[in-house]
Amino acid sequence: MWASYSILLVFGLAVGLPGPAVPSLQDAYGLSYAGAALHLTLFSVGSAIGSALDDRLDRRFPRTTLLRASLTAVGIGAALCGIAPTAAVSLAGITVMGTGGTIAINIAHGVLGSEHADGRGTVLANAHLFAALGLVSAAVVVAGARAVGQWRLAFAVPVMVVAVILLTRQPQRLPARSTAPAETPAPPPPTSAAVRIGGIVLALSVAVEWAVTFWAASFLRDPVGLTPAFADAITIGVLTALVVGRWLLGRLTRGRAADLLLRAAFIVTIATSVPYLVGPRLPDTFGIIVPVVALVVLCLTVTMLFPLALAVTLTAAGGSATEQQHASATALGMGAAGAVITPYLLGAAADATTLNTALVVLPAGALFALLGIAAMHRSTQPAR
Repeated sequence: MWASYSILLVFGLAVGLPGPAVPSLQDAYGLSYAGAALHLTLFSVGSAIGSALDDRLDRRFPRTTLLRASLTAVGIGAALCGIAPTAAVSLAGITVMGTGGTIAINIAHGVLGSEHADGRGTVLANAHLFAALGLVSAAVVVAGARAVGQWRLAFAVPVMVVAVILLTRQPQRLPARSTAPAETPAPPPPTSAAVRIGGIVLALSVAVEWAVTFWAASFLRDPVGLTPAFADAITIGVLTALVVGRWLLGRLTRGRAADLLLRAAFIVTIATSVPYLVGPRLPDTFGIIVPVVALVVLCLTVTMLFPLALAVTLTAAGGSATEQQHASATALGMGAAGAVITPYLLGAAADATTLNTALVVLPAGALFALLGIAAMHRSTQPAR
């Protein structure tokens, strides 16, 4: 289990670095909001590539070999981002990070989902607590690197974490999978309508979560108007709510249906988006206090969306590790494909209007996700 948790930590760290680094990326490469958002877009492209390759690679290579290779790819991608002389090299590095990271977490999801079928929601929530720790650690690392005037050093941290995991032989601690002989590889299981709809809900979950976490530092600097140093400090404090939210989710999922919790989380997201978006326009200190408090509540809530959406999707799949891993790859692939364009469009909208206006994607995405959950529920009902 701890081997799977360490994989989630690496993934959270990898996906969490570009957001806090947006101001530095803009300064270093002369990027607009849309240009900086390409880092998240291409992470999603890498994630889609990883999910598309997952079944084929999983049938061809041993799990340990595949996991070591995917983690190594995360380290190589992070190193490219850290030494990149141009934005193109940085974008290539982030794509490699997304590809390797997604293959790795698909393996972790498959193992956790099959070994803990009865408490899948709780186990996935606890696992993604480590992903949230990675996100917060990324904000701390970027702020620290920026404080010493070397923001690129932040990308050395995933390289070191991956090295530690490989040197301590964590991949070897995952259980071996039971598959058909190599000469007659088992075909991937069929994908149900519920799993496909789950992928759409997952895409909306990712879009909503990243709209909050990826743009948090920029939101505190621009619409709210905080100084860079103060914004970095507040960002770390606010993103700590991600860890608290994941910890709280692990308690909430005990004895409660994941789909009901997912609906509730989206409803709270819609309600909290109002003071978040309107807050910066309020007079005096209210223009700071209201959006910051709303941002804390949003972080507490949106951090629950991904693991809950994934748990609902995996519940709709079968119970074997192969079925669970296939469902995870399918859902993450669709989620990544849907999330590919969202960051860039949000950045382009921020360039054309304001970041505050562009973030209306929060309530809109949450509303469409609620409709998707309803459709997913109907698809699993027996025909009359």
